[in-house]
Amino acid sequence: MKKLFTILLLVTCQMLLVSKADASAFSVELYPPIIQIKAVPPVTLQTPIIVKNQGDQSETLDISFKQFAQSDEQNGQVRYLKDEELNLKDPLMMQRISIYEEDTEISKIELGPKQQKELKLRVEVPENETASDYYFSVIFTSTSPPVSENKNKSEILMAAATNILLSVGQEEQPKIQLEQLHAPFFQ
Repeated sequence: MKKLFTILLLVTCQMLLVSKADASAFSVELYPPIIQIKAVPPVTLQTPIIVKNQGDQSETLDISFKQFAQSDEQNGQVRYLKDEELNLKDPLMMQRISIYEEDTEISKIELGPKQQKELKLRVEVPENETASDYYFSVIFTSTSPPVSENKNKSEILMAAATNILLSVGQEEQPKIQLEQLHAPFFQ
């Protein structure tokens, strides 16, 4: 009996001392998943990005841009580039890309449960822009509310991204000149 009482006491103490685990699901959808833009300078282009919170909790999302390249495995996946790996013909191009909600440039968005918003990706290409291709993602990263001092917390930041393929410059038509043609005689 004394052993049973000790076990019950230990289990009860453990239940009282264990803090509550709180996990929330990240369920953000982006459309379209890939955007292809052909820009002939000078031009300012806008294209929609739809962000939808499918979850039952509000989400605050930070918006950032990150350049990518094809992964070394060449399997269709991307590899995000570090700053020292960036090789841009125009190092200022990424500063000319922004996200707008209506007429306001934003770097953060708040979505209520089941709420959807249409944002605009805006790209400004000046007249003297060098012809080049730019590959980057618009990344929406979850933020979490601050934790009170008396609680321990572990967190994993979740993100959703849409990939942008931006081609700047005139489309060049291949220039071929046929000087001589030899073909066998057909009957």
